Amino acid sequence: MIQDIAPKTFHNEFTPKAPKDTDLVFIFQKGKPLFYLDGTEKKIPTYAIIKELFPNSIKRMVYLCSVDEVTGFFIGNSERIEVENNCKLTELSNCALEDVRIFRTYVPSWQSYMGITASHLYKWYKYHKYCGHCAGEMEHSKKERAMICTKCGFTDYPKICPVIIVAIKNGDKLLLTKYANRGFTRYALVAGFCEIGETVEETVHREVMEEVGIKVKNLTYYKSQPWGFSESLIMGFFAELDGDADITLDRDELAEAVWMDRKDIPTDTENGLSITYTMMQAFKNGDVI
Repeated sequence: MIQDIAPKTFHNEFTPKAPKDTDLVFIFQKGKPLFYLDGTEKKIPTYAIIKELFPNSIKRMVYLCSVDEVTGFFIGNSERIEVENNCKLTELSNCALEDVRIFRTYVPSWQSYMGITASHLYKWYKYHKYCGHCAGEMEHSKKERAMICTKCGFTDYPKICPVIIVAIKNGDKLLLTKYANRGFTRYALVAGFCEIGETVEETVHREVMEEVGIKVKNLTYYKSQPWGFSESLIMGFFAELDGDADITLDRDELAEAVWMDRKDIPTDTENGLSITYTMMQAFKNGDVI
């Protein structure tokens, strides 16, 4: 899956440090990451390039994480960068803003994972400029990955939403779905966010009943996956159909839901990027009976 970057090692410990010229910097504008154009190749800009492009903002880079304790990753504030350097990111001839979904296919894969993680943190920073308690201005903590109110001292931490995804088995068939009214048109599995006061197991039963109108039993935990696209931590389960297999579709959420034979499940074209297709392939290949 996308977080599996071995033999490289991801370090998310909060150990703020000054960026080196070879470190990489993520700058987002309206959710779109900025890439440096090296000929026809799109690259995440190094700190050396950032210093050249935005000399008035080099002290505003916020430490994100490291890989192998060699390559550090930082985040820059696009709004301040534009003001402080009197420029527009969209007008830079040697740069391009791309849809964040570029990180589904970007190589090397370990940089792709860092991009998704940076996108998660960028969105949290963006929506936590002001204190939810007193409306004071928030600033970055120097001791931990958090925002602190400059007025009342309230401390806020990054939001991580728990999500379940469930592969429902019915003999040699698996229940596959397609989302309604979304750009993603490939087959998926039943999934949803945990609600307040709810266990993840209760979420599985509720989401399955709400989306496809069936019951499940014998839940088996599979794996988890951090998924920065939705600011979530996804917990995967396999489950068995309990009773009637007739589907009652929630058409606000899903466009389609079908029982598909093991042999007919689509082949994963993203090479195990998501937990969704990892689970589908595990069933297709007979790794899960």
